[in-house]
Amino acid sequence: MNLPKFSNIHHSLHAELKAKISEYFLEVGRSTTGNYQLFLKAVILMVSFVFIYIHLVFFTPVVSWQVLESIVLGGLVAAIGFNVMHDGAHGSFSRYPWLNKLAALSLNFLGANNFMWNTKHNIIHHAYTNVDGVDDRFFWFFLGTPARSAGVPKNSRGSGAAGPREIFENFDWLF
Repeated sequence: MNLPKFSNIHHSLHAELKAKISEYFLEVGRSTTGNYQLFLKAVILMVSFVFIYIHLVFFTPVVSWQVLESIVLGGLVAAIGFNVMHDGAHGSFSRYPWLNKLAALSLNFLGANNFMWNTKHNIIHHAYTNVDGVDDRFFWFFLGTPARSAGVPKNSRGSGAAGPREIFENFDWLF
């Protein structure tokens, strides 16, 4: 597969956006990295996760509590992933690199792998965002591929929303 090549424009939208964002943070007097509120949220999420996990595994509550706690546990996993690990892996959780690495490693604590996430997200996704065949199709499996959203019909009949056949075509990464 040939990877797309991007032109190297000195005055790009990306450079302009970065400059505007830096200007904004200087103007409002805030850091581009986390503060005590983010750290407190991270501690609350992690402690809640450990507490509910221990309660589910070692105290075996009644089924209704198991279901409720399992749903909450799933929400906590997502919240840790989006609020702690993601910011740490992007280097925005803290101004200290070692704390960013620790926050990024929270993904390993949840049972996934930070190295794989970094490769697939930071390297592939951010370099080739929405490039069909390069960027992961995970975000598109309900909507269709980026090529479809760029003008190719959404279903096999030529118009309208994607049907079951088109939705399941996009699960090729699963099989």
